[in-house]
Amino acid sequence: MAKTENGPVLFDIDKCKGCELCVFYCPRKCLSISAGFNSAGNKFAVLSAPEGCNSCGICYLMCPDYAVKIMVADGQSEKHSGG
Repeated sequence: MAKTENGPVLFDIDKCKGCELCVFYCPRKCLSISAGFNSAGNKFAVLSAPEGCNSCGICYLMCPDYAVKIMVADGQSEKHSGG
């Protein structure tokens, strides 16, 4: 399971189909779609501006593929998307 971790948001890139819902709805425009491809041949979401991310969870709520995790303030807890 490949994951990217650039800050408070983690993406499971193999679950991401590149639908861009998280990118579109991010209020701070911190997300983008990768130039690379995952194992299914899809582009995937990445946290391209981690300094602007406040872990609001909009990407987590919008993801239909359970591909997003949000790290909570304690740095150990996490929320999983699709719930």
